[in-house]
Amino acid sequence: MRIRGQNFQFFDYSSFDVICFDEVYMTSTYIKNKIRLFVKNNPDKLTVATGDTKQLQGVESITNCQDPATYADNCLNIIFKHNIMLNICKRVGARDSPDGDRNREIVNAMYDDCWVHQLSISDMVAKYFETTDDIMASEHNIAYTNARCVDVSNEVRKRLGKKANYEMEDELICRLYKEHHGAKFNVNIRYKVVNINSHSITIQNLNTETYHEVNEDILHKHFRYAYCATAHSSQGASVSSTITIHEWEKTYLVSREWWWCAITRCVDFRNVKFFKSDKFENEINENLLKQYLQNKIDGYRQQDKKSQREINEDNYVDVKWCMKRLKGHCEKCGCKFDIDKHKGQIRSNFTAQRADNGLAHTKDNCHAFCVYCNCSAK
Repeated sequence: MRIRGQNFQFFDYSSFDVICFDEVYMTSTYIKNKIRLFVKNNPDKLTVATGDTKQLQGVESITNCQDPATYADNCLNIIFKHNIMLNICKRVGARDSPDGDRNREIVNAMYDDCWVHQLSISDMVAKYFETTDDIMASEHNIAYTNARCVDVSNEVRKRLGKKANYEMEDELICRLYKEHHGAKFNVNIRYKVVNINSHSITIQNLNTETYHEVNEDILHKHFRYAYCATAHSSQGASVSSTITIHEWEKTYLVSREWWWCAITRCVDFRNVKFFKSDKFENEINENLLKQYLQNKIDGYRQQDKKSQREINEDNYVDVKWCMKRLKGHCEKCGCKFDIDKHKGQIRSNFTAQRADNGLAHTKDNCHAFCVYCNCSAK
């Protein structure tokens, strides 16, 4: 397997009796088939899979003719003989404890309102949560875009009186993969600043407790302050303190899965607040974003006309097609599509990559790729 120049050696699993595939609902059809073949070819192994259809969607669209969750269930029923449905949220406290039982009642009611009764996100927030306009209301902040993460972090640092770009004990999140002096900095991994001198800054990987020396330029380009994180980078985390959720009103970007993933990071729903304020001027307006995508599509059309590719207007990529995929990930490397605003201009790493370079940018010929994968595609 090869991803962005990284080589992965075959893993020797012969000494293991049980093999577990985690977050199986986030895998593509191709990977599900690889799991099917593994199960078939290893009858001596106890093979299990875990997953949740109500979490963030996977990298690739797995079907265009059926409800994705139903289709995924059907695929997994073919692979595995038995299903065990867990109905108790693991994050909300022990059973037979007042806090745990109360939180379970809330999460069950919210689940029904969100997924059965299909209440709007704004109605869900009004019914179950408090809103706040205080940027310092919580120890943890969750946002949809990295642009908001940057704005929130900068405001928090200003409130805390931090003057230097980096100070001791600053916590950072890697936002862009980087190899440096033999070290590999992976996306969404958290680091802490543990030493600063005139030549370099030492950061500690909070997962492996390893130390790395880097310069400030690398931190600026590849890392973000951890005062605010995206829901995608928070998936799997459990937060026992307070959380404020931002950008929840951006319904043109935010899905129910995103909203559900954000609120269920916290073990006590009384500690979840939703930010509601006109504080940030760097907001990404829906119409501005749609115009940015339309300009991109117009550029694709000019490329196709110049290369004399046949254009089928009924099947050509459009703003709706782009907006749907902008909520997801690059279908090649899996990175989250980013949206930013700089000096009034929208910027994004989203592109439509053609599968067959001899054909135009039609919906059935395009995949959602990040700029890196688009430029490196062969």
